[in-house]
Amino acid sequence: MAILDVRQAQLLKQAKLFFVNHDGAVGVLIPPTGEAPIFLKSGINGGPWGGTHRGGIPRGNGWAFTQGGPSQGNIATHVEGHAVAVLWQREFKNAVLLVDRPMCKICERDLPQTMKKGMEITVISAEEGVTLVRSSHG
Repeated sequence: MAILDVRQAQLLKQAKLFFVNHDGAVGVLIPPTGEAPIFLKSGINGGPWGGTHRGGIPRGNGWAFTQGGPSQGNIATHVEGHAVAVLWQREFKNAVLLVDRPMCKICERDLPQTMKKGMEITVISAEEGVTLVRSSHG
């Protein structure tokens, strides 16, 4: 089990406070460019800084961003899915994602299929530790 450092814990706390009355997952995407951290939340809308609701992500066969409607089984409504959408939208090859809970089975299974070739994301939660996820598209 990894312990978040003071800065990471503070960022997650700020994200929870930002999304008032949101009882789902929250996360903080730390861009590789040194830009300000991006707060994300689960649900149809990932937040004001980006997410799957803004488009710019591949849909269809071979990609985990399904064409189906929003549901708990659709990674496009998960914090991790929104984080990868931001990578697509801002043309990042990698980033760090802090999350307030461990990845679910859907994210464990489908997250590599959401990323373009060469993309990777490091997911960190206090409960789960550090997980490096790389694109399955070669």
